[in-house]
Amino acid sequence: MPGPVHDFFVSHFARGKQKATAVPFALTECCKRKLREKWEVYVTYLYGDSSSSAITINYIDFLRQIVDVSVEMLLAEQRVDAARARQRELEEAVRTEVSRLEELGARVHGIIESVQQIRSGTPTARCAEVIEQASTNAVRAAVADLRSELADNVERVAIDRKKQREAYMKSLGALLLVYDLPDSSREVHLALDYGEEYTGQLRCHTPYDVSTSVDLDVSASSAFTRQVRVSYFAPGLEIHSPERVGWVRKQLKLVKNNVSKFYINELTVSATRTSFKLRATPAFNSAGYDVLIYGVEPTVEIAHRKAADAEMVAFDVAGEDIEPLADFGKKLAQAVLEIKHSRKQLLGVDVDGQPLIEHEDPAVVVERVIEAMAPVVGEIAAHSQSSSELVLRRQLDEDRREEIFLSKQELATKLADLPESLHRLFAPLDLGPIPIPGAVAESVEVSEEFSEDIAEDMAEELAEDMAEELAEDMAEELAEDMAEELAEDMAEELAEGIAGNRSGHIGDDDDEPLFDMGNLGDSDPRIYVEELEPELSRPVDSGPAETEPATQTDTGSEEPELATQSDAESEQLDPELDKQTDSERRPGPDTKHEPPAVL
Repeated sequence: MPGPVHDFFVSHFARGKQKATAVPFALTECCKRKLREKWEVYVTYLYGDSSSSAITINYIDFLRQIVDVSVEMLLAEQRVDAARARQRELEEAVRTEVSRLEELGARVHGIIESVQQIRSGTPTARCAEVIEQASTNAVRAAVADLRSELADNVERVAIDRKKQREAYMKSLGALLLVYDLPDSSREVHLALDYGEEYTGQLRCHTPYDVSTSVDLDVSASSAFTRQVRVSYFAPGLEIHSPERVGWVRKQLKLVKNNVSKFYINELTVSATRTSFKLRATPAFNSAGYDVLIYGVEPTVEIAHRKAADAEMVAFDVAGEDIEPLADFGKKLAQAVLEIKHSRKQLLGVDVDGQPLIEHEDPAVVVERVIEAMAPVVGEIAAHSQSSSELVLRRQLDEDRREEIFLSKQELATKLADLPESLHRLFAPLDLGPIPIPGAVAESVEVSEEFSEDIAEDMAEELAEDMAEELAEDMAEELAEDMAEELAEDMAEELAEGIAGNRSGHIGDDDDEPLFDMGNLGDSDPRIYVEELEPELSRPVDSGPAETEPATQTDTGSEEPELATQSDAESEQLDPELDKQTDSERRPGPDTKHEPPAVL
């Protein structure tokens, strides 16, 4: 398994040897995880341009999770503030309504008093008493209902606020199980719980007054899974403490006390100091010593309690005890480092000494954390080759590097759901323009409405145009059909009348004449005959007609007799028509005109 984890593992187990050798067996997943946790403490990241940095965590992932938790926290607080605003409105409405009810009760009481003063003991007075009592009860019941409703609303708001904050505290806890807040100073605290087993906490403090506490898992591999005595780390450890000795005259002298059998009841380890409490028994109030070690040149402070429940008395530590106590403190700190990464759950977050879940303005946490992260994010951006990305690199092997990057636009998009007034909290990160989905949605909605209106107008206009064109087309077609049918009917009837009979009307005797030659007036009938000649040239089924044999034309086709009549025959017809008198052309009311049978 080549790589930094493998190198750390080899160096860890080859400690004290002149040359590290390869490990001949495969590591289990649990072992890999443990080693990775330890290795993450020492690994450093490179900037995007491969220059060195002081970053020891995956700051890209840390920034992404911080933004996610911050957005969740701010949105939850927005919902809580909205519920509070509704609660204030309800409180004002209840106060107004209660004052009206009390005024109503006072007016009723005044009216009843005026009636009772007229004559007491009468039915009217007794009725007034009943009315007054009923109005008083009604007003009290209404006021009680209003106040009960207000109390229920306040309780619901409190429950909702608690749920909202517990939700984002859970997300914050998941973040703090992996990362610490920026610029945090860490300390591990172990305590012998009820004299049986140790409980551990990781406490982090920041310069911007935000503190966190995480519960640690004191696993079976740690030395603190059971009651631990001093002899486990420092057999034969002795402390010189001042005591009054002497039979006749008591004098203070430094007396050597062996504390190897004392219990380690409490231990606190940080980067700058180590403190522990040694007790003769697992009980906290038993006799023992409190020791504090700090500084590069170890400085030791010590206090002693000779009996249970006695006060602790500080004294100057003997010079010969400084080095043994300092070595003992280093061993304790080394043992604590093994459980520092075994985080179980978030115990609490304090802001300005107040729990975050009870703080009036949790947004200050977001503001302070973002301001603390801004310088590091700025350095990452300055060393990234693209101005729109944040890039880090990590050395995996001698010839391999891992690049981790994050788009600024991705972070800006995460902030889109926040009100515009809260965008200022993230301004130090310089993420660029933040999209506003509300405005985009509104513009889309407006455009959709505008498009619908245009579509409706266009549809109406198109429907009108289509209806007009359709009506015109239908009217033209109908007129053409009617004209053709009427022309055909008139031509057929006229042909039948001319060819069939001279009775003066066509059809049955009872029918009205469809074609009356008398309607021609003084005009020449030949004009109408010439106009109807193409229609009359068709064969008529009115009976056998005398025709001459068809003649052969130059093209070889046969033509009917009517089509081959000469101009002479036409001229023979004209004198006959001219001989008709006016009385024949203009028949009277009872006279029926007989059309010629043959032209």
